[in-house]
Amino acid sequence: MKKVYTDDDNVNYMTTIVVGDGSKPKLVLVHGFGGSGALYYRVLKGLAEHFHLIVIDLIGMGSSSRPVWECRNGAEADAFFMAAIEKWRQNMGDLTDFAIAAHSYGGYIFGTYAAMYP
Repeated sequence: MKKVYTDDDNVNYMTTIVVGDGSKPKLVLVHGFGGSGALYYRVLKGLAEHFHLIVIDLIGMGSSSRPVWECRNGAEADAFFMAAIEKWRQNMGDLTDFAIAAHSYGGYIFGTYAAMYP
């Protein structure tokens, strides 16, 4: 488990767990609202046979940091999450080609992210 920072000041982070062989296709697992990557604990072993897994706790949830929330509408909230996820992706290093499996709100967030950053 490691902290991957989501800002230039290295204050806020998304807790990230990496499981499996880096030569396999990358799969990012994302939980729903108010949850954590622990949602996937029962399927990690089986998935790791086929994928290089990256399990995250979205910013503000699970064991990730709790930044000050200043968003006043949906557009600002989307922009907040998109900026955090993109900075997380950049700080992961070689994370350029990956699939996403997400639950509930995580699907909304990463669907929006995928539309912005194909």
